[in-house]
Amino acid sequence: MSQTAPSSYILRNMSEVPNPDAIAWLPQTIGWQVLALFILLFAIYKFAIAYCDHQMQSYRREAKRVLEQHQQSAHLSMVCYDVLKSVHHYLYPNQPQQFNKVWLEYLSQQSLVQNSNLATELGDKWLQSLISKSVVLTNVETQQIHSAVSLWIDSHKTPSWLRQYWSLKNTAQRKLSGVRRSLIQFKGESS
Repeated sequence: MSQTAPSSYILRNMSEVPNPDAIAWLPQTIGWQVLALFILLFAIYKFAIAYCDHQMQSYRREAKRVLEQHQQSAHLSMVCYDVLKSVHHYLYPNQPQQFNKVWLEYLSQQSLVQNSNLATELGDKWLQSLISKSVVLTNVETQQIHSAVSLWIDSHKTPSWLRQYWSLKNTAQRKLSGVRRSLIQFKGESS
């Protein structure tokens, strides 16, 4: 459908206004392009650092999830011990497994918070309740143990081997070698 030009005397000599040129989204000068590139690289670097930290802390999230799932369980003290033992074995694989006050003192030394001291009378009673049915923890004591273990999970020192394993350099090398292996495997299958 075409529109006819207006025949009115007032509009007869009017000419149409041309649309302005489109504005480019990319900067036109090299300086702004270089700055945009640096900002993009910095954002990628920050994202990679956040990814490595997220992956490094995944064992903490897993332990907290297990503790939260069993918070109302009748076997909460045993779950707390299992979680603590598993996290300790993951973080310190060369340490011998222990089950005494020395172990609780060692764990307390690894904490960055003073309130997460597990080597107390309650801690001793907790360990005794795990091996002897004659020692029973009250609900309040069990919740205190749960809180102490949860606080320790949140606040213990991350071992240097784990920080090194999830450093940006090592993570990038692992990802690149995985890509390289996939390419070699793909090349071998297609020939």
